Formats: sequence, C-alpha cells, structure tokens
Amino acid sequence: MIKEDILKCYQQSSFYDKYKDTYVSDKILKECFGCELKLHRVYGLKTYEQVLQLNSNVMSDVLNLFSNPLNIKDEKTLCDMIYAFYIDPDGYDVRTIGGVSCSADGLISIKRICRKYGVSEEAIREYKRYRKIPIFFFPQERNGINMTRASVFGDKIDATLFDLKRRFEGRSCRLDSAYDLPKTKKWIEEIGSFENLVNIYGIKGTFVNDNYEVFDLEESDDRVIMEYANDYSWNWSDAYYQHLKSKIDEFME
Repeated sequence: MIKEDILKCYQQSSFYDKYKDTYVSDKILKECFGCELKLHRVYGLKTYEQVLQLNSNVMSDVLNLFSNPLNIKDEKTLCDMIYAFYIDPDGYDVRTIGGVSCSADGLISIKRICRKYGVSEEAIREYKRYRKIPIFFFPQERNGINMTRASVFGDKIDATLFDLKRRFEGRSCRLDSAYDLPKTKKWIEEIGSFENLVNIYGIKGTFVNDNYEVFDLEESDDRVIMEYANDYSWNWSDAYYQHLKSKIDEFME
C-alpha cells in the first residue's frame, strides 16, 4: 500500500476522529505524511508516569483504532507513527544526585521495542513494564553520559557501568569526553566512588555483584566484565535483550 493510500485510510479512521487537531495527530501528519500544518501543543504533562501512560494509550489506539480495523500492516509506517508522536518520559523524572540535576535514562528505547515486536500488544506490554520504573539517572548535560553511551557502547548499560567504575578508579575509560563536562565532573567528584554510585542506584545484586563487579549481560550466568569488548553494536543480541529484561525484573521485585 502506497503512502497516499495509507494517509486516506488514516483520515477515515477512528484514531483520526479521536486525535484530530491534537499534538498526536499533528505530529503523525507532519512527520509521516509530509503534511504542512501548525502543531497543537501538549498540556498537563508533569510527571514521568503521565507521559508513560500517554504513550501507552496512544500506542494502543494506533493498533486498535487504526491498524487492526483497517488491516494496515505496513510496519515501517506504523512504527514511524509511534516515533512521530512519542514523548520521552525520561526528562520528566529529574533528581538531584551528588548536588547535580540528573534525568532518568531508560534502558530499552521505544525504537528498540518497535523494531523487535512491531506495533503490537506485545510491544505495548513490553514498553509499559520495562519503562515503568527508572533505574539510572545521569547529569543533564549536552553530550553527557546519556547521549554518549549510546554511540560509544551501543546503549549497553553494563558497558557504561564498567566504564564508570574505571573512571572512579582513576583508570583509562571511553566516556572521558562526557565525564569531563562541568556538571558530570562535579557529579563524579561528589559521589566519590563506584561503590557509592551503586548504592545510590540500589543495583547491588542485580547489575553488579557483592564485590561491585559489573555483570556481563551478554552471558546467562554470573560472569562479570573484565575488559572492553572488541565492538559495541546498537543491534543487541537476543541474549543481551533477554538478560537485561531479567535484571530489570529483579530490580522491580
């Protein structure tokens, strides 16, 4: 089905009836279908939980008010619709750690979920569960840890923790450009040690062992990271994805 035909179906859908003249539909029309229009604003979003719920509700409506009833199975277009309206909840949970404002850093992105499951009930369940509770918070700073770890380590949190551990120990590491930023440098100095950081996050026994060694999430047992990998790809193995979910499950228990 060509994009023009999908647009016609969209404008005849119950989803469009529900979201017409709102930020959600405006973003979809503009970014997915190239329509020129003035964007409506979003009002009333103040918390991480509110944003998470909005995203979940609209994802469900894309599936049940558009895709399923009209038999639209173009996964690229459906995923692009999600990416268009999606609001990242991470910026809505800001906490002061080490005297520095830090925002949440989700471990499994919406793009990763959609690429794995498409726009489906499973994707919605996955999103609601594994983005429900933020675990890690990093300083709010341009080109900081949140952004840099994605490009350097393929968004892998275990590699990021291993690198942070090396920084606290005064060893060479790969995110120095982020660590040397003013706010992040102060954050590291105020926290003082990797052990303190682990205790602040409450991740002992889940992401690190009792000796504060970082679990290797590529492995299914309790092996820890001893050295950097030869390569870090944004495309995770199924094993890594499942092991990360298991660690999040353990954290939430």
